[in-house]
Amino acid sequence: MIARQEQTDRRSAYPDMTNSGLATLDAFEKSSVSIGKDSPEIYALVRGLQRQLNLQRTKLDIARSRISEMEMKLRQVSADLMTAQELERRRIALDMHDSIGQSLNAIGFGVGSALETCRLGHRDATAESLTALDRQVKATVEEVRRIARNLRPAMLDDLGIVGTLSWFLRDFGKIHRTLNLQVEISAPEEEVPITLRTPIFRIVQEGLSNVVKHSDATEVFVSLSSNEKGIFLEIADNGSGFRYDADGLEFDPCSAGLGLKGMRERVEFTGGDFDIQSAPNQGTWVRCNWGTMSYTEGKEYYAAPK
Repeated sequence: MIARQEQTDRRSAYPDMTNSGLATLDAFEKSSVSIGKDSPEIYALVRGLQRQLNLQRTKLDIARSRISEMEMKLRQVSADLMTAQELERRRIALDMHDSIGQSLNAIGFGVGSALETCRLGHRDATAESLTALDRQVKATVEEVRRIARNLRPAMLDDLGIVGTLSWFLRDFGKIHRTLNLQVEISAPEEEVPITLRTPIFRIVQEGLSNVVKHSDATEVFVSLSSNEKGIFLEIADNGSGFRYDADGLEFDPCSAGLGLKGMRERVEFTGGDFDIQSAPNQGTWVRCNWGTMSYTEGKEYYAAPK
């Protein structure tokens, strides 16, 4: 009866095991009893193998549990990504409507005005209208370029990630002169996959935006490096910091929580690991790792400036 119950439990716990596999396992367990009557040594060996089998069952259960957790996390990341895409589409639509749409309406009005003055033979008024139209058209073209840059920086295609980051960080330093910006870019261009270049650029943009808006920092460090273990991006500051739990689930409502969430999603969606160290008045250290080195192994690589 006990053996039958164990077999039933095993079938329910491992529904994906084949009937032949279970039959073989049952036969093995029954034979171990009969073997024990004739040879204690062999019986002890068989029982040891059974213990190993039970250990493998436990490991299988753990693996299944982890796979289930990863599937749930992937579904959540996918849902967050869809939400982010919708928000981005909404932002682009607003930009197109509020900026480009209004500029085109103004251009249309200016063209009509220039045509009217031209019909009336007012050359000076026509020239003035066309001059204003020229300025408006140039401003509209620049606005279109701004929107296009926000969608995908054209510099990434022309200069690559190293050149684009160098340009962006140089301009950032000129704008925010009170912030001591330290930059270390040692990753060779060819070692940064094309699929990571836009995410890396956006993460740096968002990270430095968070520093300026929320941290009250006087120093910030940005590093892009690589070695045989992967690609590493780090952003650290000596600012006010914030509350952030070990699992990255709780943000201080006054901190840059939404920005950090977007950064995490960009990293994890591209197959990387995202880690943070932060505490009130202790600065913030963000590390993005596309490779095999764990957070613990790389923990001492850089300490946030004080």
